[in-house]
Amino acid sequence: MTMTGDIEFPETQLLDRLNEAWQSITDLAITVNEDHPSDADLAVVDDLRDRVGDIQGSLDDARRLLPRTTPLAEVSEANRLYWMHLRAFRPVYELRRAARGRGREWQTWVGGVELAVARCESPLTALDGALIQRVGFSDGPGFTRTQHRHGGSRE
Repeated sequence: MTMTGDIEFPETQLLDRLNEAWQSITDLAITVNEDHPSDADLAVVDDLRDRVGDIQGSLDDARRLLPRTTPLAEVSEANRLYWMHLRAFRPVYELRRAARGRGREWQTWVGGVELAVARCESPLTALDGALIQRVGFSDGPGFTRTQHRHGGSRE
């Protein structure tokens, strides 16, 4: 970690936070794709796999763009997908409903997925903060300080 005194450079902080978010999503992908029950051929599971892959892809794109440019759109998309498709009530309900009555293996897997999803929140939130800090330091184009993690505006 590159530091001057007690102040971390925004670019280094952003890269560190991006790598942490990517690792948490990668851990989630392992849980979803490799630890699933043997009979996990359901649309809700396929959708979960797709959304996790999409988030991972957005974060991969963001990692490729640094340090040449600030990956605003890529990080915003990863956060949008996370909140809409992994943390929202409907996808969580659908996954729990699919697991109901399918036995202990399913219940354990869904619990593990939910824990892995929750572990992604802090790294993604920290990534948002680092992105805002970097843009604030560089006054990057196309970004207002009123934007928040869901892609909207507080204005």
